[in-house]
Parts: sequence; structure tokens; C-alpha cells
Amino acid sequence: MKSTLKRRARFQILAGPALALVGTLSLGACAPAAWQKAYAAEPGVVAGTMAVEGEVRVRRVPWERVEVALEAERAAAVASDVPEDQWPAGQREQLTELLLRQLQFSSPGAVELVGRSRFVTADFEELDARELTSWARRVNAETVVYASRGMGVAERVDREWVFYDRFDGGRYYDTGSRHAIFPDRTAASVPVVRSVPQYEFVVYWVRAR
Repeated sequence: MKSTLKRRARFQILAGPALALVGTLSLGACAPAAWQKAYAAEPGVVAGTMAVEGEVRVRRVPWERVEVALEAERAAAVASDVPEDQWPAGQREQLTELLLRQLQFSSPGAVELVGRSRFVTADFEELDARELTSWARRVNAETVVYASRGMGVAERVDREWVFYDRFDGGRYYDTGSRHAIFPDRTAASVPVVRSVPQYEFVVYWVRAR
């Protein structure tokens, strides 16, 4: 009986951290992607009332093209005496037209920018075309354009489970009245510092007027 109880206790010690880890991974899988958390709708643009039913195109442009538009937006923000949401309509339209041209839309007046996302991640495979397409249909966009660049290396602290033996217990008796000491197999979560590459992404959702 004591042997059975002891084995059951040792199983609980092992299973507890493992189940907690599985729970953590499950919660992480449900978390929104970085691009989704950073998504911002364009001021004054209303999402369509009808979802896009045709094909949604996802394409990439060189970072150097997008950088021209980003720098123009930054310079305008620095020079402005009012916040961006109070800019004259004409100024915003000029910046948007420049951005659309840099995104390789030959006729910027024929399309409109629906929303954008800008974020930094350690996962170069962060963008999932299926998720981008699904979001495009949600906001009634027909084209998704993105660009990325390397941002160097940064340190990240992860946690890992380490299993080890404990000899400060584990005594149990068998049916022959003999006894032995077996180590308790247990686990602990410890911090691990890693150097990981960083990438910056910008994503734009566009639709025809």
C-alpha cells in the first residue's frame, strides 16, 4: 500500500510541471499574432460592409521602398505643431499617395489604404499568409503588402523545465519487509538567456475604391 502511494506521489510530482507546461503552450497558441496586436485602421476609412469574396493577394516589397514613405511620415510628424489626427486632409492624402506608390501601386488614386501594422519580432516566420488573408476579408481588403528588415540581435529570457533527482526522501518498503531508497524525480522551471535575431515588419491592407 505504501509502495503504491509513494509511486502515485512521484507521478504527481512529475506530471504537475509537465501539465502546467502543456497548459502554457496551449494558451500561447491562442494568443493573437504580433501583427494583429499592432494593427491600426486608417483614420476616416470605414471597413466594408461586405467581405471580399474573390482572391486576396499577399505580396512583398523591398524594405528600401517602404522606408522612403516611413521617413516622409516621420519628418512630417517632427515638423508638425499639431498631432497627426489634426493634420489637414490634404497633407495626409499626400503621404498616403506616396506610401501607395512605394508599395508599387501604379495608380494610387484607384485604391485606398485600409489599415497597417508595424512590429518587431524574433520570429522571421511571423507572417502567415492564411491569417493575413482572413484578416483582409474581415476588413474588406483585397491586397496585403508587407516588408521586413533585420534589426540585429537582442537577448531574450525564456523558461525551461529542468528535471533532477532528489535523495532527501523516496524511502518505501516492499512486501518482503526490505527497504530501499530511490530518488524522487522532480522538475523546476529555470530562466535561460538566449541571443535571438530581431526583425521589423510593416504590413498594409489595401482595397480598390
